[in-house]
Amino acid sequence: MALDIFALLTSDGDHAQADHMFTGKAGDMLAVADVLDAVHCANRRLRAVPALASRFRHGAAYPIPCVRLTKAECRVLVDAITDFGQSMPKTTKARKLADLLASSVCVY
Repeated sequence: MALDIFALLTSDGDHAQADHMFTGKAGDMLAVADVLDAVHCANRRLRAVPALASRFRHGAAYPIPCVRLTKAECRVLVDAITDFGQSMPKTTKARKLADLLASSVCVY
């Protein structure tokens, strides 16, 4: 059951406190990690982003690439998506990667 990551953070239902799983292709996971690194370079106030990028790189190494995210980590991911979208709103690559992040979260 795929969910929008923004819906995860506003949900009052059963999924509100659940952990969530990001799944995708290894190349997509590495692209997400690269975006998170770029976001952190541009905005150092997002201190949890480097650890999240490392988790995506580690998750890409699995036979079925995945990263389990807590609700707090989902919030960090949303902050990173928002920050990235605001810093590069007109580029196709930025939109594509932000869409990849936002559309690839599933209930674990």
